[in-house]
Amino acid sequence: MNSSTTLIRLIDTFTIITEGQDVPLEMPPAQNNMYLVIMLKSGKAVGRNELRVIPELPNGSTGNVITFPVQFEGEERGFNVNMNLRGFTFQYEGLYWFRVYIDNVELTAIPFRVKYSPRRLSAAD
Repeated sequence: MNSSTTLIRLIDTFTIITEGQDVPLEMPPAQNNMYLVIMLKSGKAVGRNELRVIPELPNGSTGNVITFPVQFEGEERGFNVNMNLRGFTFQYEGLYWFRVYIDNVELTAIPFRVKYSPRRLSAAD
């Protein structure tokens, strides 16, 4: 068995749909069974570090920091971090940023948009 990673159904937008006669105008908190995948190569970096992911919510607040111990082995070697977001609650409609740090240096920020689509149904539906 090899150590390759296969990614299926890559998304950067999640639409929450509610249907009924009395749907809320504001998005209710929601969860989605998904993973955030981070792939890094070492280059000149060698050694143990801490990878941190800090979710930034659309209202500007931040969520719980998620940490992973990682080890850079240098050159072309790298690693994949598969972060299960099953327990992450999307509280607001809008753009979320997942800010990725190695120790205290921000490497990148991953955008993820949440949309809300309330659908009012009449009594006849």
